[in-house]
Amino acid sequence: MEALKVPGREQEQLVPIRDTYKIAYIIHFLLGAGNLLPWNAFITAIDYFGYLYPGNHIERVFSVAYMSSSVLILVIVVGFGGWSRRLSFRTRMNFGFFMFVASLMVAPVMDWTWSGGSRTGKNQDEAYPVTVLVVVVCGLADGLIGGSLIGSAGKLPKQYMQAVFAGTASSGVLVSVLRIITKASLRQNPQGLRTSAHFYFIVSTFILVACTVCCNLLYKLPVMRQHYMTLHGDPPSPRPRFLEVAEKIRFPGLGIVLIYIVTLSIFPGFLAENVRSDLLRDWYPVLLITTYNVADLMGKSLTAVYVMPSIKRATWLSTGRLMFYPSFMACLHGPQWLKSEVPVAILTFLLGLTNGYLTSVLMILAPKSVPATEAELSAIIMVVFLGVGVLSSRGTSWLREPQGSSGCTEHSRTRTKGPSHRCRPRWRQEVDRREEQHGWVHHCSKVAGLEEPRLWAERPRPVVAGARQPSAKVVIGSGDPGTCSLKARDQPHGFKDTTPVSCLRA
Repeated sequence: MEALKVPGREQEQLVPIRDTYKIAYIIHFLLGAGNLLPWNAFITAIDYFGYLYPGNHIERVFSVAYMSSSVLILVIVVGFGGWSRRLSFRTRMNFGFFMFVASLMVAPVMDWTWSGGSRTGKNQDEAYPVTVLVVVVCGLADGLIGGSLIGSAGKLPKQYMQAVFAGTASSGVLVSVLRIITKASLRQNPQGLRTSAHFYFIVSTFILVACTVCCNLLYKLPVMRQHYMTLHGDPPSPRPRFLEVAEKIRFPGLGIVLIYIVTLSIFPGFLAENVRSDLLRDWYPVLLITTYNVADLMGKSLTAVYVMPSIKRATWLSTGRLMFYPSFMACLHGPQWLKSEVPVAILTFLLGLTNGYLTSVLMILAPKSVPATEAELSAIIMVVFLGVGVLSSRGTSWLREPQGSSGCTEHSRTRTKGPSHRCRPRWRQEVDRREEQHGWVHHCSKVAGLEEPRLWAERPRPVVAGARQPSAKVVIGSGDPGTCSLKARDQPHGFKDTTPVSCLRA
């Protein structure tokens, strides 16, 4: 036993061991970052997957696949009572990180070997289900690791739960920094998208390997061994019931659900698609998302200094975040000064700050509001509530999308004044894919007599003696922007792609 014994007393007492160099805190921070890093890697590389599989609802499919599988494994874990006694913390964490590493390497390996750089329809049809399956496996690993890590931290002093959630926020900051680096240094073409996505996955894999090493070292630390002995030194008690514990923490659970419904209704979709800046252009959503991630990290770090003592107050503040809806709508449809960069950036910062702080407060206080024997289960139930909030926000965003739009967003159908035009990144990637596959050259232009711009894609006509030469011009996204339809005239031989493509005015 690593702990000290106090001599001269009839009963041995453990002298508390200090986490002198904050090693246990740092490991919990790193494990928290590793828990969310694969999800951030997939969602940051969404442009890459949109290029690989055009016409699919990539972000929504990934979100629902990942979070539903994560919540499913949490419910299964909670349903099997005594799971933490059957499988050790280290076993669960090692298996989860192995699933993470294996899943993250599938996408680049498929791109390097299976597809071979080709973007034929057959390759896409074969690779897309595999990619979605990989996301599902990542979600299962997230549920296993998140439930184990947060459940374990729920039994420990509050600073370790704070470290876990600060770590989850740090992963968002990390991928935002990587996104800025790749955007500034790589060309925004198919090869640049591929290189940046592979970079995200490889960096994430190295960090996850480090997390695997750290989780095996965690309970070898004297301070953690003492906490473990203290928790398991009490006489066995009846197994807590799921519904009874859920009833006790229903208010903080409701607060967590509301926090993530509000946050994910705005971030990242609204910030990436519905706000514009003539000054910052396509850097604007990147910088807004980075602002949110930095503010989220600040909020989750503030609980290391001050934790709001009242669960009731924190829950009411979570409900008050509903005011972000009219605030952001005012930035979209209100006076011109509200549409500028500063008000939107301030609101984005407050969105991230309140999300981080209130999430951390509720996750810290909920396990401390029940008996110690129920602390682990209550922490896992809070993660289930968090997953329900994420799924609810993603599900409603999917239902709001018009049927048959094939991924066209409201922002891609917005009419604004001005002679300049630019193609939405998603659609530009689709044209890049066509250019790479067919050798087409494309440009946006304003056609006389038409209110909406057209995206012209042209391919040099092949010279074949004695053969009738087909027209090699396709008009994409012209006419009513609400339909987001593709119109083709005299399509060249072999071109059967009818993926909707649109053009957006800047």
